[in-house]
Amino acid sequence: MMAEPARRQLDKDLPRIVVHTPEFLKRHREPEIAARVAINQARDAAVLEVMEIARSIIAEAQGEAVRILEAARAAARSERRTAVELPAVSSLPSFSDIVRETAEAHGLLPQHLLGRRKSRQVSVARHEAIARIYRARPDLSAAELGRRFGDRDHSTILKSLRKSGVVTRNGEGK
Repeated sequence: MMAEPARRQLDKDLPRIVVHTPEFLKRHREPEIAARVAINQARDAAVLEVMEIARSIIAEAQGEAVRILEAARAAARSERRTAVELPAVSSLPSFSDIVRETAEAHGLLPQHLLGRRKSRQVSVARHEAIARIYRARPDLSAAELGRRFGDRDHSTILKSLRKSGVVTRNGEGK
């Protein structure tokens, strides 16, 4: 790096430019201002274009939403008509009624079928009750039947259904 006195000596012969004169400022700032104005105008045009695209996308989405709502309403009307034609769950026999009838037919109490007793008479009656409920109440799964029959596992219910001849080994109904 050059020493300060040596640099001053070299700069001494150079012409002085005064940057605060109006002519200098006009000459050097006008292109900068013009460039800034052009940039601002381009930015404003881009913003307007993006806004217009956004408006068209929103309008298209609103139209699609209206179409989807109409399709959903039509499907709901169709489902309502179909639901009226299907039997209501309340028209199905109740779980407790089937258990009570089966227990009475075998000379037992309903608590015996729902409990942990393992005597032959209780087991046969329990298998029959499970089979009758499985046929009469398709809305109850094997897991739900297991819970209602003394918190038994669903595989126990499936074994009972196989023993009763209601389902085969691969799970198909007879």
